Amino acid sequence: MSSRPADAVRKARESVPAPEPLAALGDFFKLIGDPTRLGILHALAPGELCVRDLSEALGMSESATSHQLALLRRARMVKARRAGRSVYYGLCDRHVRQLVDAARVHLAEGGAVARPRGDAAAHWRGSEPRSGSRERRPKEGARRAP
Repeated sequence: MSSRPADAVRKARESVPAPEPLAALGDFFKLIGDPTRLGILHALAPGELCVRDLSEALGMSESATSHQLALLRRARMVKARRAGRSVYYGLCDRHVRQLVDAARVHLAEGGAVARPRGDAAAHWRGSEPRSGSRERRPKEGARRAP
């Protein structure tokens, strides 16, 4: 009997985090899996916005925007900066942008997600992984997979 399957199982077992970190990862992905919060992260990519401007950009109430920002702040995905009576929110660091962008690029490779539109596309360029693969776009008239 070969030890290869046993080695593969051992390596797989060792690569799985302990239950607590695994649960934390699951909670993290649940948090960013919400389309509203993803919209907020994308809207903040070009730079800081106050709640009023962010809610206007997303077509949401200020109350709903504030609630989502509080969740993202607790997860250290966005940061707040007070300027007088206003609070401006921005992405915590480049890792937040890279994480969201990597997921979007991954899905775009299969044709599931379109690239950002207009000026927003410029803010996400340069943070894409340099894997050598380019986004595949369907040919004119080609049908998209469901």
